[in-house]
Amino acid sequence: MKIDVEKLDIKIAESGMLIKDFCKKAEIGEITLRAIRHGRCEPRIATVGKIAKALGVSAKEIVVVDWE
Repeated sequence: MKIDVEKLDIKIAESGMLIKDFCKKAEIGEITLRAIRHGRCEPRIATVGKIAKALGVSAKEIVVVDWE
């Protein structure tokens, strides 16, 4: 499952949280978030859920939908 980085960045910006505060709220490491944002890893489903919950959005709002 791949996160749409542009949507993620917009949602984090809209939340008004600093990255470190967002990571704490999402219960993920800053290194993990950085790896996701730079395309170095694809997050586990549980991690996508944590990120979505911390942003107060549905996971559908932040993932890339690939219908191929």
